[in-house]
Amino acid sequence: MEEKRWSLASINLHTMLRDVWKNLWMIVLVAASAVMLTRVASETIYKPEYTSSVTMSVTSKSGSNAVADLNTTRQMASAFQGVLESDLLHETVAAAMGETSLPAQLESSIIEGTNLLTISATADNARTAFLTVKAVMENYNTVSDQVLSGAVFTVVREPQIARAPSNAMSLRSRLILAGALGALAMLAVVILMSCLRDTVKREEEVKEKLDTHLIASVPHEKRPDGKNKKEKHSFLITHTVISFAFEESIRQIRTRLEYAAKQDGAKVFLISSFGENEGKSTISANSALSLAEKGYHVLLIDADFRKPAQYKVLNRDVDEANCLGEYLRGTCSVDKIIQTNAEVNLYEMFGKNYYSDSVELLGSARMKKLLEVSRQKMDFIIIDSPPMSALSDTEVLAELVDATVLVVREDTSAVPDLNESIMILNESKSRLLGCVYNDKHTSPLSRLPIYGKYADYYGYRGYYGNYGKYGKSSRKREG
Repeated sequence: MEEKRWSLASINLHTMLRDVWKNLWMIVLVAASAVMLTRVASETIYKPEYTSSVTMSVTSKSGSNAVADLNTTRQMASAFQGVLESDLLHETVAAAMGETSLPAQLESSIIEGTNLLTISATADNARTAFLTVKAVMENYNTVSDQVLSGAVFTVVREPQIARAPSNAMSLRSRLILAGALGALAMLAVVILMSCLRDTVKREEEVKEKLDTHLIASVPHEKRPDGKNKKEKHSFLITHTVISFAFEESIRQIRTRLEYAAKQDGAKVFLISSFGENEGKSTISANSALSLAEKGYHVLLIDADFRKPAQYKVLNRDVDEANCLGEYLRGTCSVDKIIQTNAEVNLYEMFGKNYYSDSVELLGSARMKKLLEVSRQKMDFIIIDSPPMSALSDTEVLAELVDATVLVVREDTSAVPDLNESIMILNESKSRLLGCVYNDKHTSPLSRLPIYGKYADYYGYRGYYGNYGKYGKSSRKREG
């Protein structure tokens, strides 16, 4: 295992998009929550204000030409603004309204280039704003006459009661912004968690993160459906719709098993994984088929007594009274549990029942005897074992076989768990040949990934043609 170095190149776009799709409901939920909270907060904090205003012209009592006296009237208007801000006027208006203090905020402005003055009153209700402006109109002269005795104020536009708040809230734009920010924030969290999740996301990471080497990489394969859409097939090299890349990866695994058999005399191979649905059953079945097609006599054993899968992978009819578990319990003979394919030299020992005492059965003398006898008659024995995440069955089997293979599915199991499984297999009597990197995605943008769509089928679900009766066919080896 090399030192781990994180970089942009280590990002697997497929797994990132898959995580986004998987957590899309959460992104939508956060966006909706942000919209709701923003709406509640806005309605709670928001206080409507109403404004009434009056427009007045300011002229000089001297009656001089308006244009010539424009500067003078502007000065008077500016001075009147000071009057409006004075405490004296505020007290006078408040007293006239029967209030202890002015109930509205007064503002005034001069319309640029004119002698027009606008006086506005803003309050928390329209009636108060209107009455305040009216009170100013009725009482301003009691103060202004003392300061602006030479000015004449004429009402140009009467005040009216406001029909809508002057500080209308643009709630729609706020809600859109809140939803967008909430969605982006959650999206960033999902992407960050996807990048930081300590799993094997790329083929190159097998060497970087795992304490073993790579045997082969099995590409992601679209499920081969039958003519009937409800008919579902497994991923088997015997299907004509299986890609060449998939077949080639299985041949690489077969070559590694052949090499171990030639160099070390290995015959019994255990194929396992840390977790469920990583594809160990598919790899086991295809490895056995590939060896059998080459002319070897191959025995495929399903030793997963908690969740047997090979009878589903190969679409076999298994008699619950005559299966591997029953043989190990001593209730049936070996000739009752073994079946063969008439076309290739593939023999099968499958199970269908659930056994709570699987550890005892797999470690029994009958199991050891079965493997001893099978070694004499078979060239290869492939054992599909239970996952290592929750059971010790695999540890028991690892002591009975010659070599083991660990299936690692892309972005599925945590690296510490995988390395712990590797350590357990290395400490057994058998030899760990390496790992198979399964479900490798090479074109993440070719289609929108749906997390889990293939999970139920990649491991074991499917259909395969019926085999013939038990019988040993002649050995036809390829050159």
